Amino acid sequence: MKLLTKYIFVAVLLLVIGTTARAQKYSLYYTRTLYDGIQNPHHRALDSCRAFSSNFFIFPSMGLDFSLSGEANDFVKSFLASENLSNLSLENGGKNSFNIRMNYNIFMMKIRLSRKREAELSFYSQLKSEAGFNINNGIFNFITKGNYPFRGESIDGFLDIGGLGNFYVESGVGFRRQIYGKLSGGFKVGYIIGIANATLDVKDSKFYTSTNGDTVKITVGGEAKLSVDPDNTADIASNILKNNGFAFSGGLQYDLTRKMTLGLSVLDLGAITWNENSRLYKLGKTITFTGVNALDSAAQDSVLNNLTDFSTDSSRGKYTSPLLSRVEFSLNYRWANWFHQTAIVSKPLYQSNLDVVLINNIRFIKRFNFIFLGAYNTSGFASVGAQFLYRAKGGGMDFYIGSEKVLNTFQITQQMAEPTRKPTLGLGADVNFGVSFAFGRCPKKKPLAPTLPGDADADGVMDVIDDCPYSAGPIENKGCPWPDTDKDGVLDKDDACIDIAGPLDNKGCPWPDADNDSIPDKDDKCPNAIGLAINNGCPDTDGDGVYDDTDACIDVAGPAENKGCPWPDTDGDGVLDKDDKCPNVKGPLDSAGCPGVPQKVELTVEEQEVINKVFSNLTFETGKTVIAAASYESLDLLSALLVKKPSFKLLIEGHTDNVGKAAANLKLSQTRSDAVKKYIVSKGIEATRITAKGYGPTKPVADNKTAEGRAQNRRVEFTILE
Repeated sequence: MKLLTKYIFVAVLLLVIGTTARAQKYSLYYTRTLYDGIQNPHHRALDSCRAFSSNFFIFPSMGLDFSLSGEANDFVKSFLASENLSNLSLENGGKNSFNIRMNYNIFMMKIRLSRKREAELSFYSQLKSEAGFNINNGIFNFITKGNYPFRGESIDGFLDIGGLGNFYVESGVGFRRQIYGKLSGGFKVGYIIGIANATLDVKDSKFYTSTNGDTVKITVGGEAKLSVDPDNTADIASNILKNNGFAFSGGLQYDLTRKMTLGLSVLDLGAITWNENSRLYKLGKTITFTGVNALDSAAQDSVLNNLTDFSTDSSRGKYTSPLLSRVEFSLNYRWANWFHQTAIVSKPLYQSNLDVVLINNIRFIKRFNFIFLGAYNTSGFASVGAQFLYRAKGGGMDFYIGSEKVLNTFQITQQMAEPTRKPTLGLGADVNFGVSFAFGRCPKKKPLAPTLPGDADADGVMDVIDDCPYSAGPIENKGCPWPDTDKDGVLDKDDACIDIAGPLDNKGCPWPDADNDSIPDKDDKCPNAIGLAINNGCPDTDGDGVYDDTDACIDVAGPAENKGCPWPDTDGDGVLDKDDKCPNVKGPLDSAGCPGVPQKVELTVEEQEVINKVFSNLTFETGKTVIAAASYESLDLLSALLVKKPSFKLLIEGHTDNVGKAAANLKLSQTRSDAVKKYIVSKGIEATRITAKGYGPTKPVADNKTAEGRAQNRRVEFTILE
């Protein structure tokens, strides 16, 4: 292999392996393009009147760039200018970064969900390549100077290399919205299908050259991984579907003032797991090359052809590679409606370098933006870029094209025209372009007054002193419309709470709610106790409609007339005391809670004969309450009937004629009734089943003027009740 050919091979190999995808194109920051809104999900992308914006694969959005930083710049610049590479002085141990990036947006869409909160939902699918590649200066010294300058030396880390390359498709969904007042944020989550990966980690390398320089010992440790098995390419397509992972990006924005916005984000967090057929190489060998001078092409062939022999073991299996994540801090300042500046500090999580970028966005024609930027990388790479953004009339289409490395790209074209010309800037080039379409009708604004020269928005404030020359506003606010930060319809100048939405009748502040029951205190009859709207904000524990503060029984439902307590029922007869005329005695409802009037029982003929017999045979000793012995038989029959019929109750009613004093007769009738009751109780009948009453001469059944009538009135009647 010829020396020149080999140089080209090494340069191309490093550039191809060092594929990296940055988290976004910096020059599109804060332009409210669809691309910016997808790559940075915390950025607002849609105008307030647009329903959604989209691009399709036939209208692509894509970027391609490469860059080289570190002392390797001197190697490649000298190589391109055909200088003597052996004159280069590169310090062993120095690190170099090689980057190539490709990003193709297959599909992107953002949909507006809410104008008030500026909520947006996004869908996307992107083809990405990304990697980071670091190489030690020792490799360049070995290639350019050979091994003789290092005779008798043993150098650690001389050939250390670290590299990660991913090629994959990411599809997912994102969401952003205003969180609180001036704070907004967003995130996106993507599912990854991996296409290819190469991971290289050469470490603990040693380089030794013999005293006379004709023997070289190279020791290599570490590992290498390939998601594609070079010995089995037939299964590549089926293995791709087994490579999968997830990606997350998210960030926050805070409007510090009307003109200044701060941003903090983490982008492309995630990893890809590669299929079980991937090849895993373990590196750990020392190989000796004799009779070698690295400047001799034949000797170089010997070294290169034996590089694969450094593998001590090869196996198949799954492995995981991280995405090239980064953290970013940004500050955007709007000097005027037509001029924005953005400063960005970006730190890759898996690389030591830091990016610092300053972006200038100028709208010098109503629908045409010119964006230029300067970028500096702590690895030593600097670039100057430019971007052109065209927004069609009505805002229905965005088209952009540009390069973040305009001058870097230009010097390469110069070098190609003048082969001996040595580039001065860092080596790199890129191009990015895209098209998207917005849908939704924006109403035409009627001018407040006839447009005057130098007053584009016709608000009476000349453009030279108008902070918002394309948005009409009063002179008191420097020609800008009064803001409404919390989107509550109350302008900030009249809003006592500009960060919290509230009604106009409370000066833009929310009505207080001391008990946090979602019922404003002005409508809450119990502002210090949590309650329901149906109860006017008052609690009602037992749900009886009587609020707890006036409820004497908060845990038991009851009517308002009884202070929220249930009506008592002392005798337990089901008739509430308030309706019970006999609250201490059980009784049915139809008797107002009092015991019912006993009802006379319809007796059989035999049972009626017993009653008739005892009535006819009952006699007392003259002038006394003692029952005559002749009456016992009939009373015993009556007792037997009551035993046989336990549901029967007996009413005994004693009567007299009118001879003598009425009080004496009443007492006589009662004592004779009691005597009969006592006799029957003695036969085993419960006293509670028998009622004895004396009425004296008050209920005659015949005329007391005749002896016969008086005899009929002197009687004891028996009635069976139930």
